[in-house]
Amino acid sequence: MRVSRLHIISYCILFFLVLLSPTIKSYFMSTSTVNCEKRSLKAFPKLAWNDSIIQELGGYYEEHFGLRNEFTYWQSLLKLTIFNSSTNPKDVQLGKNNWFYPTSRIDYSYGSYSHRDLLTSQELTVFKKIHLDRKILLNKRNCEYLLAVWPNKATIYPEYVPRHLQWMVKDTLSKVEQIIRYFHNTNTDIPIIYPKNFLLKHKNERLYLKNDTHWNQLGAYYGYVYFLTYTHQLFQETQMPLSAFYLEHLKVTKGDLLEGLGICTTSQFLEIIPNLCIKNQVKIYSTPDDPAYKHINPSAKNSKKILFFRDSYTRNLIPFFTQHFKESYYYWQDYDQKIIDSLKPDVVVVSKVERYF
Repeated sequence: MRVSRLHIISYCILFFLVLLSPTIKSYFMSTSTVNCEKRSLKAFPKLAWNDSIIQELGGYYEEHFGLRNEFTYWQSLLKLTIFNSSTNPKDVQLGKNNWFYPTSRIDYSYGSYSHRDLLTSQELTVFKKIHLDRKILLNKRNCEYLLAVWPNKATIYPEYVPRHLQWMVKDTLSKVEQIIRYFHNTNTDIPIIYPKNFLLKHKNERLYLKNDTHWNQLGAYYGYVYFLTYTHQLFQETQMPLSAFYLEHLKVTKGDLLEGLGICTTSQFLEIIPNLCIKNQVKIYSTPDDPAYKHINPSAKNSKKILFFRDSYTRNLIPFFTQHFKESYYYWQDYDQKIIDSLKPDVVVVSKVERYF
C-alpha cells in the first residue's frame, strides 16, 4: 500500500508534537506544581559560569519539565497494577493484598523493620542516661516523665510484608523491646508505653492504613485506650468506650506511601477506613496554626497540664486526649527543655512511632 505524502507529513508533525509536548506544557500552558513524591525537587541553580552549571541545569530540568507529574503517575500506576512492583523500591514496597510498606533507610523504616537498628551495650548506657537525667530533673519539679512508643505498621501486620523483605529480618527482638528489657534488667524506672500486644488483639478490626505509614482512627483509639489504662494511677482517667463515638466508614484514594511513588490519588487502590466522631462534643479551644497545638478544654475534670513532644503518629490521638485534660500541648519536635521551662507542665510525654524511637 502506497503511503501518501500527506500521511508522512502528518506522522512527522505528530512525532515532533509528542517529542516537544513536555516543553510546550512547561512554557505555553499552565503546569501543575503539585509534587506527590514526599521530597523537595531541585531548585533552579544560580546562573554563574562554572564546570557544573550544565549538569545543575540538566538536573533541574529533569525534575521540572512539563508533564513530569503525569508521566510519573502513569509509570507508577502501570508498574503497580501490571507488574505488581514499585517504581521506588528503596522507599516504598508493595506487599500482599495491596498493602504498601515504607522501606527507606533515611527515615529508619528498613532498620526498624529488619531489627538491624539494635543498640550496642554502650549505646544502651547512653540512651538510659539521657532519659534518666530528664526524669530526675523533671521529678524534682514535680513533673512526671513518660515515653510512649506506637508500633510500626509492619509490627502489627507483618503477614502482608513482601516475602523478600521478611527474609531481611535479622533478629526476633526489636529495638523497643531491647530497650524495655534493658530498663527492666537494670531496674530503670522510666515508663515505656508500648501497646504492641494490645493492638495485636484487635488487628482484625483493621487498625492501619494500607496506602499510608500511619494507623487509622480506630488504631489510634486503641492506642489511647492502652495509654489511659497504663497511666490510670497517674491521671485517674478512664477511656471513653467505643459506644461514645459514631463509627462511619470513609473511602480513601490517597496516602503518603502512594505519594512516595508520585501518585497523589487513584481509585485503583481505594480503601475503606473507619472514622470516629464523638457523640457528645464539648467546646475545645485550640490553636491549630500554632506549632504547639495548644488545646484548652474547660469542661475537663483533670487539671494536670500535659505536654507531648510528638511526631505525626500522635495526630490521630489528639482528639481523644483533649477530652481528658484542661490544658494540653502537642509540639511536633524532639524533647526541648526550654519549652518545658516555659510551660511548666505536670506531665511530659515523648510520643513517637517505633521506628523513630
